[in-house]
Amino acid sequence: MVFGMLILSRMNWKMLGIAIIAGAFSGLSFTLLKWAFSHSDLINGIFWTRMGFVAAALLSLLFINARKEIFASFRQSSSSSKYLFLANKIIAAAGFIILYYAIYKGNAALINGLSGLQYFFVFMIAIAFRQIIPGIGENLDRKSMIIKIAGLIFILDGFLILFTKI
Repeated sequence: MVFGMLILSRMNWKMLGIAIIAGAFSGLSFTLLKWAFSHSDLINGIFWTRMGFVAAALLSLLFINARKEIFASFRQSSSSSKYLFLANKIIAAAGFIILYYAIYKGNAALINGLSGLQYFFVFMIAIAFRQIIPGIGENLDRKSMIIKIAGLIFILDGFLILFTKI
């Protein structure tokens, strides 16, 4: 999976280091989430993890630059983009509830490995909607497609290795 991320980052070693650190924190997050669900029920686990995220969001608002950027982007956005933002948040909430239920019921390592499939789905959705939604640009030249497909194959291969070991 790491090699696939390296290919997708175009062999940028700095990006690989950042991706590995992000992966480590993501793994820690999933481990703590599974621990929370092991010591409580699903509803309490969801509630307390969401409260942690709300506390982190409120903490980020203490930084003046972040607060100014958030409010400025909200004021400058059109009403249609505000509805798209709201729809995105509703879909994300449904996705998190399903993800949390899967972690509650199953193996956190396997669920985390499955999240690597998001790259595949993002790639397919970007290709499907590149003509419909402005701003979604997917480079489809031959070299870029080879790199993207190779990276996705390695990520999927990493998932399959994880799946067969569990």
